[in-house]
Amino acid sequence: MPELSEELRWLSTPEAHSIWEELVVTDGDLLKAIPKSIKLSVHRRQMLLEQWRYVHFSKEKFPTPERWFWTKLLLEQASDHWCSFETAADFPKSSKVYDLCSGAGADSVALAQRCAEVVSIDQDPVACFLTALNGARNGVAITSQCCSAETLNMEDGTYLHLDPDRRGTGTRVSSLSELRPGWEVIAPMIARSRGVSIKVAPATTLGEMKDPPWSVRFLSRNRSVRQQRWLWGLDRWPQNSLVISAYLRNQWHHEVFPITPNSRGDSSRFLQTRDFICESVQDFLADYDPAIRAAQCSLSMAQRIGCRVLHREGGYFTSDEAKVHPMLRWFRVIDVLPLDRKKLIAYCRQSRAKDWELKSRGVEVDLQELRRSIPTYPEADQVRTILFTKIADRYKAIVAEPII
Repeated sequence: MPELSEELRWLSTPEAHSIWEELVVTDGDLLKAIPKSIKLSVHRRQMLLEQWRYVHFSKEKFPTPERWFWTKLLLEQASDHWCSFETAADFPKSSKVYDLCSGAGADSVALAQRCAEVVSIDQDPVACFLTALNGARNGVAITSQCCSAETLNMEDGTYLHLDPDRRGTGTRVSSLSELRPGWEVIAPMIARSRGVSIKVAPATTLGEMKDPPWSVRFLSRNRSVRQQRWLWGLDRWPQNSLVISAYLRNQWHHEVFPITPNSRGDSSRFLQTRDFICESVQDFLADYDPAIRAAQCSLSMAQRIGCRVLHREGGYFTSDEAKVHPMLRWFRVIDVLPLDRKKLIAYCRQSRAKDWELKSRGVEVDLQELRRSIPTYPEADQVRTILFTKIADRYKAIVAEPII
């Protein structure tokens, strides 16, 4: 277990705060940020420079990265700002929430800005220290306790937010049996809580769970799946529902589907039919948010918006018209070619496009290597897309132009 070094403790002092604020103003210039009257040790200078590097690493996750302090591992494990605040909205504003396995406090800060009281729990003293410090730096009060889940004395009838460790073996896992704390510890805590939100990997399945979640959420941001959430006792979403939430163009969009105890979504009832599977390309093709595919709701989504799916679950949508939806990106089909590298390069040379966007769904293609081989013409005014997929069990390259 990491120890709390004196250099790390020093970050919470007024002296460190003053120097850090100057470091932000000088854009990381340590010589300008430290007054001549202050003599800092080499270790404290290194600590400041390390934290400044985390500012740059965390810009993708946080709109105000200068307000946060990290370790490398805790930054990697942290939820991003947008997902943290969106999932915090699942809890009632009047609630007291225990944030178990809080890390450096990304979720605790979001919960504290919404809920009445937040108690963050982690067995790592470094994580507990950083949670309290990051809470103060972001203007919220968080009670931080350093203990294990097994020894936590949690009040009955309160709310629980949990981000269990999925890297106990050194790599990310998606099995309930490999979560830490283990499910034998988590399950009784769920039973005692009034409402629960548990973050798991997108690939984690429910399996044979005695008390399955009331609802399941998949969250994506900028077309990248960020997390899956299992919810109990939180009534923001209908019970027995699967919620797909996508953050696109600075706004959250949601689609809600029914869920059964034995499946993520209702797609399974379409798998034995050909009603929504198409083996020929229509005039328009749509690529959809990956959270839809992660939730196994491609066919359900196609039915909802009146499209068909190419070949199988997870394929592109196709239609005779482009149907506007924030989770879909539409293309007008120009040509359908066999997946032949030489013929494809010859076609691109003849088409003389300014640039080519390459996308693949269900086909193993080295897109980076192929991109280097496809000729482009900077003087041209059109940008084209090639979508690789299967149509009627044959690999195809669909040439298209984006329209929405």
